[in-house]
Amino acid sequence: NVSDSQKSPYGRRSEVYSLLRGADAKRAVVLVPSVILTSADSLKKLRESFTATHLVAVIALPPLWAPYTGINMNIVVLEKEKKSNDVIFINTSDNSFAVRPDKKSYMLKEDTISKIMDALEGNIDNVISKRVKDDDVLKSESVSWAPQHYIKTESKVEFRSIAEIDKELKLVNEQLRQYIKFSDGDESKKFEDAITHYNEHLM
Repeated sequence: NVSDSQKSPYGRRSEVYSLLRGADAKRAVVLVPSVILTSADSLKKLRESFTATHLVAVIALPPLWAPYTGINMNIVVLEKEKKSNDVIFINTSDNSFAVRPDKKSYMLKEDTISKIMDALEGNIDNVISKRVKDDDVLKSESVSWAPQHYIKTESKVEFRSIAEIDKELKLVNEQLRQYIKFSDGDESKKFEDAITHYNEHLM
C-alpha cells in the first residue's frame, strides 16, 4: 500500500492542491493563509521545491482580509517556468494599506494597488517591496515565504498613554462645565447629570 505521505508529500491541505495546480499553469495567483508561508512541516518541503522553480512573488494582505476568521491572507504568484533567480516580496500587511467600506470587509487602497502592480512589474521601492535571491529564501528559517520576514513596514497605528487620554478627558470635562455655566434651565441640568454619570464610570 502507498502511504498518504507518498501520495501527497506536501500534505493534504486544500491550499497545497491549489499551489500544485498553480505551478502547472503559465501563471497563477493563489490566495493562502500565512501558515502556508512559514509552517515547518511538510509545507516546508513544498517551499523548498517551488522557490527556485515556480515562486515569482508573495504579497502579504492587511489583517482581517478574511473577516471573522482571524486568519491573515497572502497572495502567492506562481509560474510554470520561472525565468528569474529571485522572488518579489510585497508587505502590505498593515491596516494603513486598506480601507473599510463597511463592517464586513476590507479593500486595498487605490495607491496600494498601484504600488503592488509597480512592484510586480519590476519597479521595486525597497519600502514595501523587495527582491530576494532564491538562495537567500532557501537559506532563511523554515524557508520562509512571509514578506514580513524580509520587509519590516512601520505601523501607522499610534498608541497613547493612559495619562495623555486622562488629561484630554479632563479638558473636555472642563469645557463642558464652562458651557453649562452659560446654559439655563433643563438643558443645563441634563449636561450636569451626564457629566456626573460619566465621571462615576471613569472611577
